[in-house]
Amino acid sequence: MTAQSALTLPDSEAAQIQIWRAVTVAACAGIALVAITGILVPAGLGWDFANFYDTGRRAAAGQLMTIYDPTATIAGQAPQGAWRSGEHRSPPGFTLR
Repeated sequence: MTAQSALTLPDSEAAQIQIWRAVTVAACAGIALVAITGILVPAGLGWDFANFYDTGRRAAAGQLMTIYDPTATIAGQAPQGAWRSGEHRSPPGFTLR
């Protein structure tokens, strides 16, 4: 084996490298496109992560009876989310005490 043949790849390996390079570039371009779209389109402002987080905290603390009470503390701490007026909807047949 000469020094020249040790530095060159067989055609099948070179083709595989080109395919994976193209896949990597396409994936990076896709991630960049989604990131830019997420910055330009303010859809995330309507998502309510804090209230979902509070619900998980209530469940973990065993406070399922207060899951629809936005003013109840969670394990002695204030909730992270803030209910906006008019958005509180309890399930049918469920009343707050």
